[in-house]
Amino acid sequence: MHATPHDLNLLHTFVAVAELASFTAAAQRLQIARPQVSLQIRRLEVALGTTLFTRTTRRVALTDAGQRLFEHGAPLLHDLQQALQQVGNEGTALRGRLRIAATVEHATRVLAPAVAAFATRHPEVRVDLLVSDRVHDLVAEGIDVAIRMGWMRATSARVARLGEFDQAVLASPAYLARHGQPKAPQDLADHRWIALNLLPAPLTWVFAQGAKTVTVRMTPRLRTDSAVA
Repeated sequence: MHATPHDLNLLHTFVAVAELASFTAAAQRLQIARPQVSLQIRRLEVALGTTLFTRTTRRVALTDAGQRLFEHGAPLLHDLQQALQQVGNEGTALRGRLRIAATVEHATRVLAPAVAAFATRHPEVRVDLLVSDRVHDLVAEGIDVAIRMGWMRATSARVARLGEFDQAVLASPAYLARHGQPKAPQDLADHRWIALNLLPAPLTWVFAQGAKTVTVRMTPRLRTDSAVA
């Protein structure tokens, strides 16, 4: 007779009885009632058309057919259990490659220690940290997470605000000593600017005081694509 699709459970019970040489001990290992063990062994014997155990009041022993089934079936069952456990562990453990893009300043000040801690916690994950102030093409470059500084724009990607930053107009004391200190926003148009190309409009600044706004168009002396520079 041919085995049914449920015979894997019956084989599990068979191996327990064969290893322990006891229906009672097998029931304890499997945490089921002893009559249930006897029923499952009987179902397996009927399905296979042969007797697997000789039973007396004192001992349980494998027949020749039972011994052959145990020699072939026990390793297969063990391998199957190992495979199922491994797949189950893979379902909960993180693994694979994670590509993160971040600006130079954020990567060096904030992200580097966080990535190191993450890599220690998840050793099966290979992290690629792309440090650059340029704007990456997330799809073309296969980037999973990008941390940028700037204004949130409409996009099909999932976006979350991590924090805020302030913009300030800065000059060194030596520069102000040579070129004078501006008194009003309009005076800034005559000064020498360093333009950050990553900004949406690096040469146009809008200053607000209450309800009044002043827009100033700058003339750059130097352009750069790095906020750190």
